[in-house]
Amino acid sequence: MKTRSHCSRCDEKTIYYREYSGEGFCGKHFTKNIEKKVYKEIKKYIHNDMKVGVGVSGGKDSLVLSHILKKIITKYHGTEMMAIIVNEGIENYRNDGVDIAKKTLEKIGINYSVTNFQDTFQVTTDNWVIDANSSNTACTFCGVLRRRALELEVKKHNLDILLTGHNADDLAQTILMNVILGNHKSLLSLHKLPGMVQREKPLKNILEREIILYAYLNDIDYHSQPCPNTVNTLRNDVRNFLALTERKRAGIIYSIMSMGEKLREINSDIKSVVNICEKCGYPSSNKICRSCSLINSLINQ
Repeated sequence: MKTRSHCSRCDEKTIYYREYSGEGFCGKHFTKNIEKKVYKEIKKYIHNDMKVGVGVSGGKDSLVLSHILKKIITKYHGTEMMAIIVNEGIENYRNDGVDIAKKTLEKIGINYSVTNFQDTFQVTTDNWVIDANSSNTACTFCGVLRRRALELEVKKHNLDILLTGHNADDLAQTILMNVILGNHKSLLSLHKLPGMVQREKPLKNILEREIILYAYLNDIDYHSQPCPNTVNTLRNDVRNFLALTERKRAGIIYSIMSMGEKLREINSDIKSVVNICEKCGYPSSNKICRSCSLINSLINQ
């Protein structure tokens, strides 16, 4: 009979105990389990003869995803993958992440392209923080424009799908933040506007701490320095709260994710209003898309 001190799959000693499932893993079987979870997820949307894009920041999530995808993608005939690195323009932070991303991708053997806010939008995240005096909303500005930058690169390289490294903790944080802020539209919406690139999250069922352990066990170098703009954000507070709660009550993160999915299923028959942005021509739920609205607000400061 296997015990907590021994791997649930073999007789090796346990290096990680998954409290919510009662499983113990040695290093080899932990790695296999994580890769199996990712493969189970991507089978839903990856098939032969695809061009797959992966958004890479240089952090643990996107580089672990890239590492696993490099292994899995060989199962699909004619399918290729390409990483997309976005430099948002954050001094003393972003360049280090970009450098690590390049080195790790080259080590793994994945082609990549690099784009940046300055060339694409003629503004940077630092412009937003300094000119708009809005460090508390830097994540909103950065996130919206990063999504657009990735979208533009996907279309530029004729990719079929974009995969991102969002993990279970990230998704639970977003759901809880929407509840706290009363953003019922964001909480309930699952709709992808017509004309937008298909986006998927292969790591969505994996906890952040498990991604960190996978990176350690597989010698994956990544940029671990936190963004200086996140210190006083609501997401950081929610992240800390969820991490503490998960340690005390294992499975809370998955419960929150499940609630979010059920709410969206209830709302699945409601159609999104689709407009074309008057500024850039991209699909939008408003006359002016979020990207253009943020850029305009900065320019008009």
